[in-house]
Amino acid sequence: MDEIRKILISRALDNNDNTDIKPIVNNDNIGGAKIDNKYSLDRTKFTPNTEESQLAEEIASSFGDLGNYAFYFKVVNKLGISQAMTFWKTHKQEEEEKRGTKYEFRSSKKYFAWKFQKKFI
Repeated sequence: MDEIRKILISRALDNNDNTDIKPIVNNDNIGGAKIDNKYSLDRTKFTPNTEESQLAEEIASSFGDLGNYAFYFKVVNKLGISQAMTFWKTHKQEEEEKRGTKYEFRSSKKYFAWKFQKKFI
């Protein structure tokens, strides 16, 4: 048993190159911190000029979550403009109704994503 322990310790010391380990990034974007990832809206590469992309930007801005712009763009493309607009407005209305009550949303954007994924449209 001791021989196996010595071999494992020597291998662990030899393979101590932890250059591939990267810190975990929280994508909640709480507090308006800017997140630069491949899903965020980068105006140097893309300017929203279609109705779909402008609506997706408006929805992402309302949640303060431009870091996950691609998700909101997907919502608009899958549902269509009119249905996405009504889905977003009913979500906002539901949020307003529950504000200050016992059942207030902890995270409005997470609830929005959950409702979309569960197809509560």
